[in-house]
Amino acid sequence: MSDPIKPFIPALGLKHPKAQMLWPFVLNSLIRTHSTERHETFTLSDDDVIDLTWYGPQHGPIVLMLHGITGHANSPYCKALTYFLAEKGWRACVIHARGCGPTPNRLHKSHHGADTLGLTCVVQHLHNQSPTTPLMAVGFSLGGSVLLNYLATQHTLTAAVGICIPHQLGTVAAALDHPNVRLYQKSILKGLQTWLRRKYQQQHLIRPHYPDCIQNSIQAFDEWITAPCNHFQSATEYYQTASCGQKLKHIQTPTLIIQSQDDPLIRTPIQPTQLSNSTQLMHTESGGHIGFVSRYRPQYCQSWLHDTVWSFLQLYA
Repeated sequence: MSDPIKPFIPALGLKHPKAQMLWPFVLNSLIRTHSTERHETFTLSDDDVIDLTWYGPQHGPIVLMLHGITGHANSPYCKALTYFLAEKGWRACVIHARGCGPTPNRLHKSHHGADTLGLTCVVQHLHNQSPTTPLMAVGFSLGGSVLLNYLATQHTLTAAVGICIPHQLGTVAAALDHPNVRLYQKSILKGLQTWLRRKYQQQHLIRPHYPDCIQNSIQAFDEWITAPCNHFQSATEYYQTASCGQKLKHIQTPTLIIQSQDDPLIRTPIQPTQLSNSTQLMHTESGGHIGFVSRYRPQYCQSWLHDTVWSFLQLYA
């Protein structure tokens, strides 16, 4: 990048990765939202539906945002960055994964790390509407996995940023089941159970009897729910097929990957040798998993992350 980015320095007392991960959620209710929020239900080419939430003006560069597992437009990392971009005069659009928005998805599918159809259809639609508008994307965690899987085969975006990417899904699922991140894991499993319950209620189907282990293990949930819903033979096949790590060399779009060395979920960081020439890698010593809390004030607590994303994307606007 032409302008050097300052090293990330965690806020006083928040150096520990767990504190970095949880502090944005503590402040979430205080993070300002933009008055230009707009909602849209979007139909995919497979006749499923997803929800889009737009922020900012009617014109200008567009940044598509892909949230993490069980995330949504009101997740603190999405809400804060959309506000930041809207203040810069850019449009931001959160693409909700299947079933994660207000509208339940129609098909018996779940979102997963390589479900790129939503991004593909939205990008094609926006290009058809305004082919000269700069179109960029930011992916967080599992949404970043979707983004990098997309970039490995599609070259339609102007630029992209991936943040805390689970490039080896199997190792991340195992890390999520470790007692050290039990609180974070339980929050994710609660969101997954809510999605599952709502799906059967919306489709007026009798929910099959699943083993109790899906309530206590990400790996079990993937084995019994994620894999069969998406035509994988097992969780192992899902992890191997959907992981983006082995596909990074194929990315041709200018891309920045940001990851923290103390991320408790990503035990094996992405290495420079895995990347294409169009991809830059930025390591920080701390930051946790999508933490990067550099200040205490709610709307600015991830200001280092916002400044870094902005400094990269504006080079291509």
